Amino acid sequence: MELIYFVLLLIGVGFSLAFAFTATFAMIAAAVYLLPLVVAIAIPLFILVCILIGIGFLVGWIGETATFILLCICGLIYFFSRKKL
Repeated sequence: MELIYFVLLLIGVGFSLAFAFTATFAMIAAAVYLLPLVVAIAIPLFILVCILIGIGFLVGWIGETATFILLCICGLIYFFSRKKL
C-alpha cells in the first residue's frame, strides 16, 4: 500500500511541475525516501521515478493546454456574440 502512495506522489510531483515550481519540496521528500534503498536497485528505481514524473508532467501539460484552448474558444465566442449586439 505504501508503494501505491509513493507512485501517486511521483505522478503528483510531475503534475505539479506542469503548473508551478513548488514541487521542489515534493521532489526532495521523494529523494529522502529513496536514500535508505540498496544501491543495486537504485538505478532501475531512479529510471522508474523519472518515468512516473514524466507521466505526471505530460498529464498536467495536456490538462493545462486543454484549459487554455477552452478559455480561448470561450473568449472568442463571447467576443463575437457581443459584436453582433
